[in-house]
Amino acid sequence: MSWTKVVMTTMSIAVLGSIFGTLLFFGEKVLAQDDVQVETKSLKDATHIIFSGHDEWRYDISRAPNSVSVQFNGLKPDDVSELTDLKDARVKSVSVKEGINGDALVTFTLAPGLNLFDYQTDQPVNLVFDIFKEEKKHTKTLSKKKSAQKINAALILPKKGAKKGDRKVASIEHPDLGEQPLLNSSNADTRLQLKFGIFDGGDKNMTRFKILEGDSTPENAEKGSIDREHRLYVHFPPLVLERPFFKNLVGDGAMKYEAPVGNSEEDLQARLLVKLYNEGKYAVVLRTFKFFEESFPKTKYEKMLDFLKADTYFRLWQQDHNQSDFEIAMSRYKELLNRYPTEESRFHTLMFIGANYLEAGNYFGALATFQVGIEKYADSPFIFEMKLAEAEVLNQLNKSSDALDTLTKIQADPKAAGFGTDAQLRRGDVYFHNKDYANAVKEYKETQSKIPDHMTEAPNIYFNMAEAQFWMGDYKASLESYRDFLERFPNHSFGGYAMTRIGEIFEMMGVNSQKVTGSYLEAYYRYRGTPGAFISKLYVNTKRFPQMKEKEVDAVRNEINDEAPKYSQIPDLDPFVVLSLARANASRGEYKISLDSLTKFYQKNMFSPYLPLFKEAIVQNIKQEMNHYYNEGTALKSVETYLTYKDSWLKNQNQPDLYYHLGQAYESLNLVEDATLAYTTSLSNLNHLTTEEVRADKALKQNPTQDEIYLRLAATSLKDENLKKTAQYLGEIKNPDILSESEKVERGLILSSLAEKEERTDLAMLALKDLNEHWKGKPDLLAEAWLRIGRLESHDENYTKALPWVEKVLAASENPDTKIKDETLRASVELAGDIHSHLGQNKEAIDSYKAYLDRFGSNSPTAAVKYKLGKIYFDQKDLRTASEVWSGLKTDEKAKVWAKMADENLSQAKWDSKYDRYLQRAPAGGSK
Repeated sequence: MSWTKVVMTTMSIAVLGSIFGTLLFFGEKVLAQDDVQVETKSLKDATHIIFSGHDEWRYDISRAPNSVSVQFNGLKPDDVSELTDLKDARVKSVSVKEGINGDALVTFTLAPGLNLFDYQTDQPVNLVFDIFKEEKKHTKTLSKKKSAQKINAALILPKKGAKKGDRKVASIEHPDLGEQPLLNSSNADTRLQLKFGIFDGGDKNMTRFKILEGDSTPENAEKGSIDREHRLYVHFPPLVLERPFFKNLVGDGAMKYEAPVGNSEEDLQARLLVKLYNEGKYAVVLRTFKFFEESFPKTKYEKMLDFLKADTYFRLWQQDHNQSDFEIAMSRYKELLNRYPTEESRFHTLMFIGANYLEAGNYFGALATFQVGIEKYADSPFIFEMKLAEAEVLNQLNKSSDALDTLTKIQADPKAAGFGTDAQLRRGDVYFHNKDYANAVKEYKETQSKIPDHMTEAPNIYFNMAEAQFWMGDYKASLESYRDFLERFPNHSFGGYAMTRIGEIFEMMGVNSQKVTGSYLEAYYRYRGTPGAFISKLYVNTKRFPQMKEKEVDAVRNEINDEAPKYSQIPDLDPFVVLSLARANASRGEYKISLDSLTKFYQKNMFSPYLPLFKEAIVQNIKQEMNHYYNEGTALKSVETYLTYKDSWLKNQNQPDLYYHLGQAYESLNLVEDATLAYTTSLSNLNHLTTEEVRADKALKQNPTQDEIYLRLAATSLKDENLKKTAQYLGEIKNPDILSESEKVERGLILSSLAEKEERTDLAMLALKDLNEHWKGKPDLLAEAWLRIGRLESHDENYTKALPWVEKVLAASENPDTKIKDETLRASVELAGDIHSHLGQNKEAIDSYKAYLDRFGSNSPTAAVKYKLGKIYFDQKDLRTASEVWSGLKTDEKAKVWAKMADENLSQAKWDSKYDRYLQRAPAGGSK
């Protein structure tokens, strides 16, 4: 699945709003549908097609010669049918038909040499296609003379007639090809596929990469500075100022051999060897050598064939990458130097050996080669190339002082000419490689001032200085250096790293998320296919994990796992990817997947410098899982999660929030003693935070406050009937005004309960009424306070005053937006019945009791309510209805007392009914 298929509705591209500001419009046509709008614009340099009208765009792109097909997901053919009417010089035709699942399949047939580039914007949410002419890659081809070189023509020498000091920095001169540009100069890098659509015409000064007024706030900046301390940032590879001289040497062995003349058997077999070599049949060459050497142990072609055999092994190495072939080839080249010490090609052969050791990363072999060359071939035309290479190898072998000494000697040598400038350009890189960032920055700045005319050839100066400043913590200076690098070398493939780092710095400094994402997206679109673009894509996709569908997440995971191995040049990419994906998975609630990946990395990489970050992520993952269970109403699972890791990952952890949330879980399970212990531990850990931890907590707000913990301790103490401690903890709450809405209400309820339990009903009532008068929050938070006031008034037999408070609860429950706890509503309905009964309002009392039984009868205690309902009928002499209501009490094991009272009432009624006849009958003797 292509990355563009992933829905990007939350993305933003800071630069896209102005990319076409400098292009000339020739005309436009709007194709409008009921839902989707398609706008086409013919520009001077491209055709611009904008799709709008949807909140998200899902599609996949496939390409064929001169055509591009777009399979949409969720877009029907009728939505874009008018695209077939598009008239444009760049688009021969557009077909719209049904594709997968009946969705639109749009195929653009393009004029030769054109391509289609796709991207999305966030504000507004648009899908954009740009059709433009793709620039051809410029590749250098060897002249015919080059392709037919003799072996002794392989020398690379300075051009005849060139004056000393005329040599330009970081370039080579070849007798056949002439001067070659630096691979990483400010010219277009032919290895980089830049895409149309992200040019800088509307932002020439790159202000999008500046932190402008309003981009951040002090609070966000502080949060960003704290957050960066808990993040893993990869060390980008240093930008090495490559020497194309060595690149050309490695590929220079492909010379042809001139076939021997003559008709003798020796001539014919030698000619056969040359023919087989020139045709690339290297394995056959080696087999044929055996026959030749058996037939002609001494031959007039000895020198030529010695070189040919060494070249054959080298070509086999290039063809099959068999390390043994490489080692044999290098050994044979060394033998050639000893066997033919005056051979004209000796200087080239030695450089060829060293260049290949460099290419293979065999720095010891390269160092030995160049040091031998410097000592033995002081007359070599490549002496300064060897000295520069020696400095580079010494640097790679962490011999920084020796490398600097070598560069200094080159600079001091009057014969060095332009090589002295080359040496100056590399001095800062020695410090940078040694992670001596302060001296690296100092050296880079000195180089800028010493040889300003050569800065267009030195991208390493700007990029590596920006990286050094980043790792020094000088983020503002680093940001400016990255901007400088992008302005000077916009086509360099390291631009992906630069834009990615700019996005990271923006985050560190609290810049708004739109601008951050814009940097990452531009890095991806501009430098697609480079390591920097991959990291930016990773940032964007993982941040969107919570909103992605399962199929999208799977696609992103698979894509990351497939791509990451391609960028092994980044030493710490693997832990970065694991950590990023783990946090993204946790953000989706997939805690088991996240924890598994983190623990596997931790166990397999016991010497990784990033283990503290991984352990922190593991603990955070466990805490998130605990909180998830608690918030979902499964507090038992929250406690079980804690107990699972208590003696492993959570051992010796002293985060206040861990024990605070554990206490909440215990409290909801009515495990008061365990909850109190957890809250006390949380409070102790909070009081022992370091100054830096307090600063971090203030910015990130992860831990509870002291007042929040004291409130919970007061609540648990009240449940434990420890009124003294309840009062003590309430008194410790210093800033009740900063408690949350629900906590403020709970504090008032605890105060009233405490007063009530101490038989200070006047104080309890005062606390509740004060809460009601001053609280302006949601009514569902006040419902329990209203219920308690009603109870207190009812307790004092102030039934007329009690009824309005209960009615407030019942009225609030009728609002669908108000969520009152079932236990509060249940108690309010029952109390309403009691109050009506005391006021003699039997009809209203009956209605309240019946409402209670209808709504809560299946999952709540009903015995008391049934008894009270039956008693009203009983008192009204409706013994039949009373008996029916009370009949259910006999089968309820928990209603024995109520059943007994009902039976006594019915029995007394029957006795009274029976003996009333006798008491009211006339005397037996009649009247007198």
